[in-house]
Amino acid sequence: MAKSTSRLEGITAMVTGSSSGIGRAVALQLATEGAKAVICVDVRPGLAQPRSNEDALPTHEVIQSRHGNEAAAFMQCDISVEEDGRGETLGVANVMRNIAELTGRIDVLVNCAGIGLFGYPLHETSLEIWQKQMDVCATGSFLMMKHSIAQFLKQEPDQNGSRGSIVNISSIGAKYGLRGCGAYCAAKAALLAVSRSAAVDYAAQGIRINVILPGYIQTPMLQPVLDDRETHAGFEEYLNSSIPAGRLGQPRDIAGAAVWLASSAESAYVTGSTFTIDGGFTAV
Repeated sequence: MAKSTSRLEGITAMVTGSSSGIGRAVALQLATEGAKAVICVDVRPGLAQPRSNEDALPTHEVIQSRHGNEAAAFMQCDISVEEDGRGETLGVANVMRNIAELTGRIDVLVNCAGIGLFGYPLHETSLEIWQKQMDVCATGSFLMMKHSIAQFLKQEPDQNGSRGSIVNISSIGAKYGLRGCGAYCAAKAALLAVSRSAAVDYAAQGIRINVILPGYIQTPMLQPVLDDRETHAGFEEYLNSSIPAGRLGQPRDIAGAAVWLASSAESAYVTGSTFTIDGGFTAV
């Protein structure tokens, strides 16, 4: 069994979008850093089309294989729906009730779930595309925040005065224009705005809410763009030459920051803050 550290010893964390990319990296890192339980929340437990044998195993099963069966669970959820999902897929309210009953306490929410409908200038963006983007990146994250905060308020503060921590994964697109990504940028900007407002509302109750703005991260969301050499010829080369760090980001680059923000011992006085992690791309 893999060795864990004790940075997050005893906490229960939820991660949306946990099946791939940044969400998967965050969930695995939370477990490695000592979380008692990591609840993986997504529409499916694993990638629909895994690119490697390592990706083929669902995130919660990887955690269980490394840290024991009690260290993780999977909740199938459509985060854009508040009450009733479809079939075995639950809405947010039901998932939150199930998690609270299962664990008794929720300490951390990391909102990683997202979709990227790229390549649509605004005059070619249908209402359907706009709404899909908003449903997941804005509405879904809002619903997870709403129900997590309601649970946090029922809980006693921990030894560091924290009732709970929320880490929202937005994007540099929330603050900077990205070509052909109007709906995506708008949804991520909405997430940034509601996070800052909620941070002010709940700081006195010991609830911290912070936002990470990743740059170009090598994930299953970005990979199809990089692979499409016909439509996006030279794009990867452009990024590698334009990012001062000289490379695309990796999901682990975001996971480390998320773990720090999750820790009430290490970031107790941090709320309403925004962290850009982009290899220097937006500093140029």
